[in-house]
Amino acid sequence: MQRARNVLMNALKAMATVLASGGCATVAMAQPGGGASLPVQAGEVVHTHSANNQLQTGPNQILDLDDPVVQLLDVRNPAGQGAVPNVTWNPPRFWNAGAGANEWTARNLGLVFGVTLDNATSPNIYVTAHDYEFEAAFSGGNSSFPTPGGNGAVWRLDGVTGAICLIAQLPNTGPKLGQVAWGSRGNSLYISNFEDGRIYRVTPPAACPAVPIKPFGPSGPDIFDHGTGLSTPIADDLQAGITALGRRVFAVCVNEAESRLYYGVWIEDYLNVNAAQNNEIWSVPINAAGQFAGAAQLEAAMPNLVINNTAYAYTAPPADITFGPNGNMYVGERSGNAHDSRVIEFAGGSGAWSPAPSNKWRIGNLNDGVNSAGGVGVDCEGNVWSTGYQLHLPIDSVFGLQRVNVGGNAADPTTTTNSYLVDTDNAPNQFDKFDIGSLELFRVCESCARITEETIVCKPPSTTGQPCWTYTFTLTNISGQTITQINFASPLVSPNPLVLGAPLANNQSTTITLTICGGVPGSSIDLPIILFNQQGQACCNVRKRVTLPDCRCFQLEGGLPPQVQCTGPGTFNVNMFIQPTEYAIGHVFIAATGLGLGQFAIVTPSYTPVAIAQWGFGNVPFSVNTNVPPGTQLCFTVVVHTPDFTECCSRDICIRVPDCRPGQEPCDLDFNNDGVFPDDQDVIDFMNVLAGGACSTPLCDTIDFNGNGVFPEEQDVIDFFNVLAGGPCP
Repeated sequence: MQRARNVLMNALKAMATVLASGGCATVAMAQPGGGASLPVQAGEVVHTHSANNQLQTGPNQILDLDDPVVQLLDVRNPAGQGAVPNVTWNPPRFWNAGAGANEWTARNLGLVFGVTLDNATSPNIYVTAHDYEFEAAFSGGNSSFPTPGGNGAVWRLDGVTGAICLIAQLPNTGPKLGQVAWGSRGNSLYISNFEDGRIYRVTPPAACPAVPIKPFGPSGPDIFDHGTGLSTPIADDLQAGITALGRRVFAVCVNEAESRLYYGVWIEDYLNVNAAQNNEIWSVPINAAGQFAGAAQLEAAMPNLVINNTAYAYTAPPADITFGPNGNMYVGERSGNAHDSRVIEFAGGSGAWSPAPSNKWRIGNLNDGVNSAGGVGVDCEGNVWSTGYQLHLPIDSVFGLQRVNVGGNAADPTTTTNSYLVDTDNAPNQFDKFDIGSLELFRVCESCARITEETIVCKPPSTTGQPCWTYTFTLTNISGQTITQINFASPLVSPNPLVLGAPLANNQSTTITLTICGGVPGSSIDLPIILFNQQGQACCNVRKRVTLPDCRCFQLEGGLPPQVQCTGPGTFNVNMFIQPTEYAIGHVFIAATGLGLGQFAIVTPSYTPVAIAQWGFGNVPFSVNTNVPPGTQLCFTVVVHTPDFTECCSRDICIRVPDCRPGQEPCDLDFNNDGVFPDDQDVIDFMNVLAGGACSTPLCDTIDFNGNGVFPEEQDVIDFFNVLAGGPCP
């Protein structure tokens, strides 16, 4: 143990040296004359657009291959940077200029629209292929324009170096893709596909893959088909080209508090008026692994379009969704007509959203502020950023971004009187209609408490027969005061109030376990959390939305994923600890599901007799022989029967295929194997185990992080933090 501690101290010193010198990674620098650079900072905006711009020197060309299509804009504190409301502003910009094959240009990326960020220490950027001309006119298209990653390309731009990586290719003949969203559950990307109307879930690989992920197969836990789940199904015609209205999905966004993926359904547009139905926002539940885990539900219909007191019979497609720090939902519309699309705010929660007045967030001066280009973001103060067209007539013709101050601009003398304006290519009088894309605002807001490391599992019903759950989470006090008691403004929660065993100082954390009884399985509840200081005063409160899982069939013990251990190349053992929640089980059948073309996964044994009482626990071990690539999500349908075979039910359980090289899978950031990564607990557990301490779960990896067979050593710690920061696996 002493040797491990010595290694830890030496490794930390070595790590400090690496960090001080920049390590071996090439760090992206700001553009000449600009102030923006990687990594993305809180408050900055990543903006996508077409390649008709003046940011690169040379002649003005339509769809110039050497023009950037992604920019990082430092729009933090506009007034502090000298920006003036209602005057076009040129903030610092970055697009990895001069990086050759890694410059964020049309030559390297093609045209892109969808954009999101993950939660890496230096957030990675993800963008998706898009056809601006096709989407603008709803016909024709720019299919002749180069598509270096294919029509279904999903790209990652490294958060430290800016390096471009093609991580996935969705099946697509030409209409290309809509929006992309990142979710913390299972480190998941969700991408809307105009070709077939489906939403695809992809787990980004740690390193840039030699062959991009190519999702394939029927609908399931990783491919969601909105159209086939409707009361009157709308199936894809399986022909080349954009899928039918009504099953066409554009916007996607994860509501982390509700464990739901929200998405916008393109039902109508100005060329295809549906007098009976406006465009809509739907949602579908996602489980702890990030997979689709239930039926979708309608959340809201877009309000009727009114321009200058004239009502119109259609609405524009919802192209982007975000949730503000107040919990409200903001939707950015995008239209092929350019000047009939809005930013709409909805208050409430799942199943109970209501829209604010349509003119609360007016974008651009034309047509009474209905010039949204589809991108929307909300900062910590509640200011709204939107992409838009002709934002500043008649002063100049800004195509780009507008920041509307908190509270909206309905009462302002003009739609831009108090707004900050950014032209996408700093050429305000250049006509960039239909060339403006989406945006992603990197928001890190401090409130009075931070809630992380959440798990919720079913428990036996109460004595009155009500369904119950155990909800465990880590609460970090950032109120600035010492906390001694926590109240939960809900009759479903116990203990309530919760008197802490020891005072919780500012910036300290504690693990809290609650029992929730009486909710509706599969629904969400609001859980107001009120912190009390040492004087018994309520010093702050946090609103938390908790999704209650359906307790039918069985669950994994403690909510932890199955334990996986390699036995040879392409083979591994799985220990799956299950708890029957509906009835005692005596028989378990397991089969791999969702395999792609040419893939196999042989489960041995596929049938296991067991004797596990209801609410008891039991291990169901099995082995897998597969050619599914390491790092890929592999799912199994687990069917359980009562001892007499009179009843059965099933669930899909998923794992990440390990890299079964000799030793262990190298560079696994999910060190404690709790299914959440990268997170603080993985770092804490790695350092604890390295120093000879205990792991927070029974499933921690060995400390040979780099898999070279030498441990404990400084290089394992250096490699751990390099990979955590987005670097490659050695």
